[in-house]
Amino acid sequence: MKQSSKLALILGAAVSSCTGLGAQARPRPPYVCENCWPTECLSPCTWVVTRPIRTVQSPTDSAAASLEAAPGDSLEADSSLVRVTQFGLAIMRNQGGSYRTGDTLVVTFYDGEGHYRIWHRGAQRLERQLWGNDAAPARLLVPLRQEWWARVRRASRVGWLRLVPDSAPARSADGC
Repeated sequence: MKQSSKLALILGAAVSSCTGLGAQARPRPPYVCENCWPTECLSPCTWVVTRPIRTVQSPTDSAAASLEAAPGDSLEADSSLVRVTQFGLAIMRNQGGSYRTGDTLVVTFYDGEGHYRIWHRGAQRLERQLWGNDAAPARLLVPLRQEWWARVRRASRVGWLRLVPDSAPARSADGC
């Protein structure tokens, strides 16, 4: 075998064995997380409806109604789906932790309780919110956009309910 052929084989094997290289690429939306619950107060359990709601047959079909519920009705929440439609973008104003001034952070997901998944230099990290006021170490340039859907049922009817942060149309039956 010629020396150039041997070199090509060795390089080809080395490149194909680097499976971690794909993980270093900047992530792109959309991103879907099944059974993610961004708040512990609305997790899989019995919910009590606090205002009239109308559910749809699927998160991708907002026209087809599947069930309605009135305040005081009970619903069983059994699964959820979070769809990120736009990643956020923040820039570090000050050095902090493993970040330097000027670093760009890609905000890929809200995990709940003030924590976000951040992509930086090929790695994902879970961080408390780093932006929000003039004294914060980072400035948010592009907001994270995501939709949170919960699958609920009442008797034999099942539907998907879109939840909006800080205005949930139901609460956990255990008073959370």
